[in-house]
Amino acid sequence: MFCSKCGTQNDETAAFCSKCGDGLKKEAAASVAQPQSPAIGIKKKKSKKFLLIGIVIVGVIIIALSFSGSSGDDQYVQMVKNGHLNNYPNKTVGEAFGGYLSNAKWSSGTSTEGNKFVNVRGRGTFMGNRVDTLVQFSVDYDNGTFEYRALEVNGVPQANLIAIGLFENIFK
Repeated sequence: MFCSKCGTQNDETAAFCSKCGDGLKKEAAASVAQPQSPAIGIKKKKSKKFLLIGIVIVGVIIIALSFSGSSGDDQYVQMVKNGHLNNYPNKTVGEAFGGYLSNAKWSSGTSTEGNKFVNVRGRGTFMGNRVDTLVQFSVDYDNGTFEYRALEVNGVPQANLIAIGLFENIFK
């Protein structure tokens, strides 16, 4: 039989609670739900609290991992960004285009022929006008080399001579 005042379990024949001394009523014991001991109630509250803390920690870790690393760039993008063009050894490609393009976006892909490439796109200045610029590099990752492949300004492909002029400007 459980005490209705403090929840302590007592012998079925006891008339008074062994812990708080309150009178035990046998008729009421059958209709009253057995209360949990305070220690069990605290454990449940603590376990819910720890579960909530655990969920928050996992969420923070997931968010941190999504923003960590080398800005999410893959190996091909990193190779081009950290590399140098032969005629411009004083700046990395990433430094040059980071200074020229506002909001530069880097991506990589594979052509239908199976060749790897890296694109960098953003807003730049071309012939005195703000334009959308896309520069593409072909990548030979196994040999650790890459080279300029194509230039587009506002979606229009440009001749290599225009690209050379652009590079002279942004790598100086």
